[in-house]
Amino acid sequence: MGSSQSCRENGKTAMCRIHNEKIKGVITFHQCSPQHPVVVHFDIKGKPDSVNAIHIHQYGNSKNGLCKELGPHFNPYNEMHGSIHYNEPRHVGDLINNIHFDGDGNFNYTYQDPLINLYNAADYSIIGRSIVIHAKSDDLGKGGNTESLISGNAGERIACAPIGWCENFHL
Repeated sequence: MGSSQSCRENGKTAMCRIHNEKIKGVITFHQCSPQHPVVVHFDIKGKPDSVNAIHIHQYGNSKNGLCKELGPHFNPYNEMHGSIHYNEPRHVGDLINNIHFDGDGNFNYTYQDPLINLYNAADYSIIGRSIVIHAKSDDLGKGGNTESLISGNAGERIACAPIGWCENFHL
């Protein structure tokens, strides 16, 4: 049995299902072991030819069920907002910063994230937190103002859902 087969059988998998009038789809997270990066897969549908910021936020649920109550980006290491695309510190919750919907409104993308963890203690794991999709694009912390270093000037929260455990499945 190859190591990739072992990973699929023994790793941990979590997911987030977003479903509202603007955005629908699933984001999955799979980690082979605590020493491996998390494989993140997006399969979501939104407004054709749009770019929207996407982040992991601190809380998974809110008292009133509102995205605006999910707290700030998940940032257990107290870093400035940034991007995986630069070789500098960033929030764990910054993910890939932006999703780029194609002309049919689809976004299908897979990448490995070395900061996300499904195994660590509750303070560092993404389990029980939430995915939030914003109305505007993320400026990657390069906007030249305070809000850029906090949220990337991403704007209103238009879709959200909690991240929870799920049965392993193949990406």
